[in-house]
Amino acid sequence: MAQTDALADAPASDWYYNNVEQNPWAWAQGSGWWGEASTSIEVDFWYYFVPSTFRYYGINVYTTYRGFYIVQSDDKWYTSEAARAVLSNSVNVYQYNWKGWDRIDLLDVSGDNINVNSRFDDTRNHYYSALLAAGDGTWILNRVRLYVYARGGSAYSKLDFGTGAGNYIVAPYVYVS
Repeated sequence: MAQTDALADAPASDWYYNNVEQNPWAWAQGSGWWGEASTSIEVDFWYYFVPSTFRYYGINVYTTYRGFYIVQSDDKWYTSEAARAVLSNSVNVYQYNWKGWDRIDLLDVSGDNINVNSRFDDTRNHYYSALLAAGDGTWILNRVRLYVYARGGSAYSKLDFGTGAGNYIVAPYVYVS
């Protein structure tokens, strides 16, 4: 699991930055009639701040995705092949204890007779709310997960944010209000 850190001791209602680029990729091939393959890759982006007052805080995590995905399956009437690619984003906050995960699936492409090859280029905002106390440090964890699955000889699935200079994931900032 890769991770990056961004630190700031400042009042809330501010931007906190983390411009470290991550380059994850995941693929699964499949084999034979019923052979399965799957893998999951996670990258973490961390932010730290100290709340100024005791209240609920709105946390807006921004993540930029530049990459591509391939989901193939050559299913026939006598085989059972399938492929799937899932890209998800999860946020959790820690102050004294973890507040609980909030997960969003950004991309979920699957099928048994599918042949998709496309790009995923977007910046997404993930909103999270947490009740926090004043004066004690708080960690925000933004986790990106790539999951791929393939079943059968021709099945093939890939999520790639790492090949070449134009594919990456960066979570440049979080806005806390």
